[in-house]
Order: sequence, then structure tokens, then C-alpha cells
Amino acid sequence: MGMARHWAFLAAAAALGGCSPLRPKEPQMKSAVLWPVDPLVKVFRDVMPPTGPWAPAEVLAARNEYESAQFVLYSGEPLTGLRARVEGLAEAEVSFVGFVPLRANTRRTPDEEVVRKAPGLFPDPLLPPALDKLDAGTSQPIFVTFHVPKTQRPGVRKARLVVESDQGRIEQPFSVRVVKATLPDERTLAVTNWFSAHGPRFKSFHGADDWGEAHWKVLEHYAKVMAAYRQNVVLTPIYQLIDFSVGPDGKLAFGFGRFDRWVKLFQDAGVIGQIEGGHLGTRPGGEWTAPRFTIRLRAIEGGKVAEKWGHPGEPAVEEFLSQFLPAIQKHLEEKGWLGIYTQHLCDEPIKENAESYRILAALVKKHAPKLRRIDANHYAELVGSLDVWVPQLNYYDQALGFYRERQKAGDEVWTYTCLAPTGTYPNRLIDYSLLKVRLLHWVNFRFGATGYLHWGWNQWSVKDPFADVEPPHGGNIFLPPGDAWIVYPSKERVLLSSLRFEAMRDGIEDYELLALLAKKSPEKAQALAERLVPKIAAPEKNVATFREVRRELLDALSQ
Repeated sequence: MGMARHWAFLAAAAALGGCSPLRPKEPQMKSAVLWPVDPLVKVFRDVMPPTGPWAPAEVLAARNEYESAQFVLYSGEPLTGLRARVEGLAEAEVSFVGFVPLRANTRRTPDEEVVRKAPGLFPDPLLPPALDKLDAGTSQPIFVTFHVPKTQRPGVRKARLVVESDQGRIEQPFSVRVVKATLPDERTLAVTNWFSAHGPRFKSFHGADDWGEAHWKVLEHYAKVMAAYRQNVVLTPIYQLIDFSVGPDGKLAFGFGRFDRWVKLFQDAGVIGQIEGGHLGTRPGGEWTAPRFTIRLRAIEGGKVAEKWGHPGEPAVEEFLSQFLPAIQKHLEEKGWLGIYTQHLCDEPIKENAESYRILAALVKKHAPKLRRIDANHYAELVGSLDVWVPQLNYYDQALGFYRERQKAGDEVWTYTCLAPTGTYPNRLIDYSLLKVRLLHWVNFRFGATGYLHWGWNQWSVKDPFADVEPPHGGNIFLPPGDAWIVYPSKERVLLSSLRFEAMRDGIEDYELLALLAKKSPEKAQALAERLVPKIAAPEKNVATFREVRRELLDALSQ
């Protein structure tokens, strides 16, 4: 944009209300422009201001839900000492959108399915609302998030985003139109993001030794964040939380003090929900096609507890499980938690190790028949071994009829994504659109899945999660961008959200609103979901179309 055209644009925008009049004696950011952008749009550093006037943003919101607005600040001259806040909406939180480097785009994904070709800087983390410097000719997205009170009267609330710098001030008005519809407190969609909660890596980011009071304080913050983002299932590391000792009878004894504190912490924060018991075993050496799983067990040797490994079907494994599993089941019954507990066996069974999985599943059923068994899985030939099926989204798509039959038989069916599926499927990767993230949960409603699992909430496996979002995954394989985490560490705030985490919460809220509508008009709810997700691998790509359908959803709930 030439300078003459630039100044003409600024004058026109101000005249039409694009930039609010400045207060007396407050200098204007002479070369700055601040304009609204849909929060589902990823804004890059090189985006230029609109060439014509714009209307102030209006955010449509149900009561009791979180909503967002997004703005972009552009300056033709360098700015320093930037600070941002919202006036007129006390509950609003403001963030400067941060950028992370991508070396490569997600593999097996057509160019038209990514928001931009890598390499380059991509928007994702939500940073505190203060910025030392904005270079000339650079755009800075600013994200606003707020919760609409359940008691809020329907109507329009006026607010404005204010950005100040050493060079002056600029502001942009927006409004929130609150409708009669109210998001229920009840959370019917099971949501779990697996998270790292202990160990050297955890300490390196949070400075807390395992299971000390500082550690528990960090976990309290984790739980509050999870609850705010509607997670209601907690992966619970049973081998770290349950103490193993030698009992008076010379057999294994189990202490549940730390386990109980963990469960109570997440319950008090409003997360549980469900307790997701950690995996009993894994693949030997991480070998994907290994025919036998290995089980982490405890045995008494020389009067002391020893950690060992064994395979399902071996006497040592059954000897351990015949003591460990009944103890878990008994304790859960005593605490009243049995109905909210599920037990992982081994992650992602496939055809090559299905028989080993069946043997282990039978052992769990034999020694703790009241425990429900759950696992992410790639293989359908496991009927009788699972109570909660969690197929990867593409496998769910390809065998939808089978999974619906499992639901009719009384099993639960969730879905999961990780480094797959890719291509046209929805997923929550950094180079994918935010609409793909949000529509994951429209998929769940549309096709009847009752839960969602992802392995990577805070799996920060690199020294600086802001500098490398594609960590190694063995050999020359690197995880797709953002697969391993959706929150970022912060010394000051413990955790920072991301654009993807916000979109994910919005999608979960959409699921609950669709479920609410389905109680009075299931045909209408399904019709709206079908318009945005006609097929699992073909979700809607147009943000404007999404906004229109969601408006219809809120209108239907407000009648």
C-alpha cells in the first residue's frame, strides 16, 4: 500500500467509525490501523489492512459460554511498549498472538488443506497483553476471550479494545450480542487430553520436584485450566500414584494416599468426570508391530519390591495382576469411584499384537471384572476385550457401521486424533485451519461418538516449545506441527493457551449446544451438523458458512 493511499485509508476509516475518536490530550498512533478479524482466521505477520471501511465486530454468544474476538494491529512505523486491554467487558482477557516456526507442513496433506505453506512463522500461542516492540510494516493479531455469565440478560453489550504504546493510543469498538440460549453446566462429551504430570521434563518447566507441595500447586493450576476448557476425563498415572510395599503376609501391599489426593484435586477443580487409569503395559522398545505387549509389574524379591517386565500369558504377569487389579477395584468401590473409572491396558493395539491384547484383557476381566477397559485402537477384531472403544478418526470413519453396532451392544465409542489422520480430515495441527479444530466436535455429535481423546496436551519434549513445535518421533520422523502440545509453559502464568485450544473449547461447547437442541428437535440438530460435516473427511471450510449455521443453532435454542 502506497503512503498516500495509506493515509487516505486511515482518514476514511476514522470517518466511518473504523477507528474511534481519541480522547483529549492522548496522542494518536499516527501510522497505526486496528481492525476486527474473525477469531477462526489465522492472521500472519504480513497481512495488510483492508482497503475499505469495515463494520465493528459483533460477537454472538449464548449465556454461560466462552467467546472470542480478534483484532489486528498494523503500523507503518515501529511501535514500542505496547499494552492492550478491553474496556466495557470486565471479564475479558486480552492476549497478543505469538508465532512459532514451522519447518515443514503436515505430511500427506494437500496444499489447499493448510493455511499457508511452510517454512515460516505461524500464529498459535496466546501471550500476555504486553509487547516490547512491533516492527514497521508488521501486523500483530490480538485475541480477546471472555465468559458470558449464566445470568446475563439477552441483549447487546458494548465494549472496545484499547491498545496503547509509547507512540500513542488506538482503539476499536465491538459488541457482544447475548442470546437467550444457555450452555448447560453438564458436560456430556467425554474429553481427555493426555498430559505429562511428573518427572524431569515437568520439573524443567515448572521447577517442582515430584509430589512435593510445589508440584501439587502446579497440578492445581493444571486442573483449573482443564476445567475451564471443559476437559472432564483425567489420565491418571497409577504406577506413580499407588505405592507398592511388602505386606505383613509377605505379599504386595498397596497404598492409595497419593492416588486419592490426585483424584480429589481434579474433582475439586471440576474436571472429574472420569478417572482414566494409566496403561498397564506398552510395546517393547516402542516397536510398532511387536507381537507381544510388555507389562510393567512388581514382584517381591529378597523381601523387597522389585520392578520387572513381562508379557501377557506369563505366570509372573498374572501373579502381579491378580494382586494389583483387585486392590484397585476394591479401593474404587470403597471411595465410590468405581462407576467413573476406566482402565487402559496397552495403547493402540493392531492386528500384529491383537492376541497379546486379548490375553491381557481377559486377565483384567478375570481379576477385576467391574473395571471398564478402554484404549485407543486401530483394530476392530477385539470384541469382548474393550468396553470403551477409541478408534482413530479415520478408522472410525471407515468402520462406522461396526462402531454403531458396538454402541447398540452397550459399549461406548469415542474418537481420537494424533499425528493422524491428515489430508482432508479435521485435526488440531498448527498449519490446519481453526475451523478444522472446532468441527472435530461437530463430527462427534453428527456421527454419535460420545468422547474425544488426544495424547498431546503438554508433551513438551524439546527445550523450548516456542522454538520447535515439530519434535522428533524416532529416526528421521518428526511429529506434525503442534501435535504434541496445545498449551505452552510459562514461568509467570504456569500455562498459556493457544488459538487451537480456544477453538477446541468452542467446538466442545458447540457439541453441548447441539445436544441441548437435540432434546427438543433431534432432526433440526442433526440437519445443522450435517450442513457443516456432510462427511467426516469433508468438513466445511468456509468460516462465514460456519457462522451462519451456528447462528441458526443459537436461534433455534432461543425460541
